[in-house]
Amino acid sequence: MPSLDLDALSALCIPINPAPGDICIPFPGGAEICPAQGLQMGDPSEVLQALLAQLSVGLAPLQPLFILIGVVKAVIDCVQAIPDTLGPPPDPTALMECIPPLVKKLEKMLALLPQYTVPLLVKRMLALVILTLTALKNELQVIIAEQQAILASATLASLPGNELLQAIVDCATTNADTTLANMQSSMKPLGALLDVVNIMLELIGSDPITGVPDLQGGAEEALKPIDDFIAVLRQAEAMIPG
Repeated sequence: MPSLDLDALSALCIPINPAPGDICIPFPGGAEICPAQGLQMGDPSEVLQALLAQLSVGLAPLQPLFILIGVVKAVIDCVQAIPDTLGPPPDPTALMECIPPLVKKLEKMLALLPQYTVPLLVKRMLALVILTLTALKNELQVIIAEQQAILASATLASLPGNELLQAIVDCATTNADTTLANMQSSMKPLGALLDVVNIMLELIGSDPITGVPDLQGGAEEALKPIDDFIAVLRQAEAMIPG
């Protein structure tokens, strides 16, 4: 009878945790948000992170509603305090106590108006574009270093008997070119995002931003245009209040 390799068999059977159970979050109106990731392997950390991400997205549109409800409640509290204020005997204590909370809630509601929210939104979007371009610049620097290493190996690879090295150099060159082409493709959604930013900049009376860098000239040639464009974005961001 052949012997069994228990170590090999144990690698084929990895214990899977049971799902953490029903942890759906009910929303106003009867809707629920339930975790959509991590259930297959029963990883509690992945399940909870997925639920928190969904919860954050789901709650964001409800924030103005909660602020409005808070304002309505504060107004009702002040209206109910009016009879006691008139008396007899007149007592303005309840009305005076309800006014400060009402003012705070009204300030939150005023912050929802476009003239307050649009500048902050544009500022945050510009910060996101700056971070994206900075990460892109770092990736370009990695590609440049790789291309320099490839160039250093290309002469040696061209010598007789170095066919394997030549194959590696060809593969690395193709990978570098493909990565650069993919990065160029990633500039399209960035340009679309800037189109939206420009519409909002016009709403707040700022000049539009033009001149999205092009990577088609090569990695090294794209570094300075990206640096210049980041400087333009930082200047625009600094001019927006908030």
